[in-house]
Amino acid sequence: EAKSAAFAIIDRPVAGVALTTDLPAPQEVSSTIVWTATPTGGTGALVYKWFVTNDGATWNAVGSWTGSNQFTWTPDVANANYRVAAWVKRATNPADAAEASAEQPFPIYEPVASVALTTDLASPQPLSSTIEWTAVPAGGTGALLFKWFISNDDGVSWIAAGPWALSNGLSWTPTAVNPKYRVTVWVKHATSPSEYPEASAQRRFSIKK
Repeated sequence: EAKSAAFAIIDRPVAGVALTTDLPAPQEVSSTIVWTATPTGGTGALVYKWFVTNDGATWNAVGSWTGSNQFTWTPDVANANYRVAAWVKRATNPADAAEASAEQPFPIYEPVASVALTTDLASPQPLSSTIEWTAVPAGGTGALLFKWFISNDDGVSWIAAGPWALSNGLSWTPTAVNPKYRVTVWVKHATSPSEYPEASAQRRFSIKK
């Protein structure tokens, strides 16, 4: 005689959740970062609730519970202490609380607006003079990095004078007479992952006999 078996559906809560972003931290103000919550465990439909804090102490919900596991975030104020959190639970769970949650820091910085170049000696100068260049940036939050370049053909080609560095100065002692020297500086936020500057400036400097 055939017997029927009854199988009970076990309702399991969400076990954990991981957060990922489409852009690496840090990013500059007004960048759009897409956050994705990837849960483990949980039976049936799941819902998500997102939070942002700028001090690690006070959390602000950015909406109500939603079926989307993504959050699009466009911060308009620089802050090194931003953190984003996601709550996850089963859609059938009536509690306004997470079954699993995760949070992650994400600094947002103010990019450098501009940079000016000054020298301790006026152009032109005689060969073997040492000219002290100083980059004076405007804007930008936190530590900045500087990278210097020199051209001897009026800006057609450039040679880096060194890697990115914290110093905003360059001591330059040219070894050839040339009326077409140009010096350029790049500036960016110290935590920016880009090889390219947020601001740059260049000046011509003539070296005579």
